[in-house]
Order: sequence, then structure tokens, then C-alpha cells
Amino acid sequence: MSVKLHVNSLSRNHRNHCVVCLCQCLKESYVKALGVGIGFSLQRLDFHTHTDTIPGQVITDTRLYLDGHCLDDWQLQETMLDDSHCVAVAVKQV
Repeated sequence: MSVKLHVNSLSRNHRNHCVVCLCQCLKESYVKALGVGIGFSLQRLDFHTHTDTIPGQVITDTRLYLDGHCLDDWQLQETMLDDSHCVAVAVKQV
């Protein structure tokens, strides 16, 4: 599993923390939406976003990749609540 984030404006330590936190939130949001739990192979997932992470701003341009293929029918919504907490939701478009 990997996350490619646009977080250049943050310090290195804070950027690393944001990446780990957001990676976990994005993974959890997708896996829980699928209903498959911890048996899902995380190496199959990649997340790409182009928006700077700013507390309180909802980001919706993150792209979800499964086995290298973009899943255009999924929307990821995430935000940093503050410097240490984030939330993410995965929604399948119908």
C-alpha cells in the first residue's frame, strides 16, 4: 500500500506523520466499505492525491488504485481534523 501526497509545505516529521495517518485512514475507509476486513491484501492498494492537506479542508481528488488500475467509481473524501487526527470516507458511485 502506498500514498502519493502533495504535502510539500509541511515539515519532514509532520509530513511523515500525515502520510502514515492518512494512509491508514484511506485504507480503512475502502476496506470497511467493501466489508472484507483485515483479510484484504494491502499491497494491492495505492492512493494518489494532488491537494495539500490543510486541517478542516475536505479533499475529494484522491484517486484509488487497486492492482495498478484506477477505480473511477470510488470517491475518497478525507480531511485533517487537526495536526494529529484525520478522517476518511470511501463512497462507491452508482
